[in-house]
Amino acid sequence: MEMEDTFITMDEHGMLEKPRDLPATAERRIIIIDGANLLHQAHAECSKLNPPDSAADTRKDLVHLLAVIRYFLRNDFNVITVLQPKYTRPRHVRNEFICKPLERLGLLVIPPKPVYDDLLLLRMAVDLDGVVCSHDNFGQEYELSKSKAYKRIIQTRKLTPACRFVRDPRHHNKLSFDGHFITKFHISFENPSRHYLTEALFSTPNLARHEITLYTGQKWDAGSRERSIEFIDRLLEICLQEGGPRPARRQSLPAPSGNRRRRDGRSRGPTPSHQYQNDDEVEDGW
Repeated sequence: MEMEDTFITMDEHGMLEKPRDLPATAERRIIIIDGANLLHQAHAECSKLNPPDSAADTRKDLVHLLAVIRYFLRNDFNVITVLQPKYTRPRHVRNEFICKPLERLGLLVIPPKPVYDDLLLLRMAVDLDGVVCSHDNFGQEYELSKSKAYKRIIQTRKLTPACRFVRDPRHHNKLSFDGHFITKFHISFENPSRHYLTEALFSTPNLARHEITLYTGQKWDAGSRERSIEFIDRLLEICLQEGGPRPARRQSLPAPSGNRRRRDGRSRGPTPSHQYQNDDEVEDGW
């Protein structure tokens, strides 16, 4: 079974490709995914075709998060997902077992309860010179924040994903989940123009914060992304078997290859060390 054909989300328009007119030294910025927001959007799309008929069906499914993370990795972008603790519990989500492996890979950050996840998203985007992927307009944060950097992120560095179903079954492998295929979503972005996407996704040496993008990119090389994709494929395969993982499979799931855990238990990924502190103004280069 070809994982590339089975599990990749569709991107018919090549939205994430580097434009030819950019210099060779242009670097891809890290993507900061609003996990809760994406789960709600995917669940709403699923409900249009399969209205929930039980309480269990109202739970969000983390398999959708896996597919979108894989989509960005396959397009050579580094990714971090911020997810509220609520969405790591079986009461609220399905396939919750994937959270710990994603944390070990450095692909998932679960903030402690006192931390507001939307502010953490914005803070990480500022610190890492990244791009926020969310359907949220962050209106309250924009109005109340005194940070010019946060407002700049909201205005110029926010991707609004549009996950729409691809209805032609010929596009899909026969392996399915909940009556749909893992490649069920066609990914596009509801942003103003291709120019907006290019400015948001890519950093060039003439920009003041380009060195931050370079440093962040060095944390995850192409080999790390490939290992992450391989492990995500294994997680997806488990999720798709008979409607979800068996308890025994959850416990026997092998550790990710090349995970970035240090001996002190902390992640080697580019998550800022001060991410849980109170917000300070960080305006350099903005």
